[in-house]
Amino acid sequence: MKIMTLNLNWYEAKHGAWPIRQELIAQVVCDHAPDVIALQAVRKDPTVEEGADQATQLSKTLSEYKHVVFVPGTEHGRGKQDGSGWLSREPFEQLDHQLLPLGSQPGRVPEDPAVRLVLYARVGSISLFNCHFSWVHSQGVQNLDAALPFFRHFPGPQLLVGDFNATPDSDLIGQLSSEGWTDVWANRRPNEPGYTFESQAPDKRIDYVWASREALPAIQAIDVVTAPPNPSHAGLSDHLGLIVTLND
Repeated sequence: MKIMTLNLNWYEAKHGAWPIRQELIAQVVCDHAPDVIALQAVRKDPTVEEGADQATQLSKTLSEYKHVVFVPGTEHGRGKQDGSGWLSREPFEQLDHQLLPLGSQPGRVPEDPAVRLVLYARVGSISLFNCHFSWVHSQGVQNLDAALPFFRHFPGPQLLVGDFNATPDSDLIGQLSSEGWTDVWANRRPNEPGYTFESQAPDKRIDYVWASREALPAIQAIDVVTAPPNPSHAGLSDHLGLIVTLND
């Protein structure tokens, strides 16, 4: 089984217009053939593509991925929403999600106003979580504090994937390690940087796959997913993706 994670960066055009990036994403999905794709920074805009969210747009391009989920976190008004999503070849056995608190200090407007969330999907024997935490450190830590009880609610082998907006030396990442999670990249490829941000010249690792003790033995490989060469010099996003391969 293969699981891919990618932050879509909404409709932002810094690394290429969305129609170009959508084609590149579809190409790498076909090249890597993941069974499940976890998407963060997914937008739904009534003025774009007849209001279809970006996950749904990709599912229309990728005909094998008939099972699509979009869950909004931030409501901008006039039907515009930001959230996270799933694409899958096979039906999900179970789905759930949790909105995370903004995590601001009392009486202060949060620096990051986006409502973050964690999506859950049961995939075979794996409890899979699609995470997107705040880029503001204090808010990200509070996002994690709120997410940890949600993770514990689901039994069996577990994987956390997504954009954690924190580098390996941060206390947020340290907290995950102290909770018993294993950073799969650091475990399997300790001598390689695994940078995922910013995609044109990556120098930070902020996207992760984390495995519980029960899930770690099933991990076969983990790789960074990059955009193929193209005339526009576009990227998939401002992030690179990750793909993890597990024993079936």
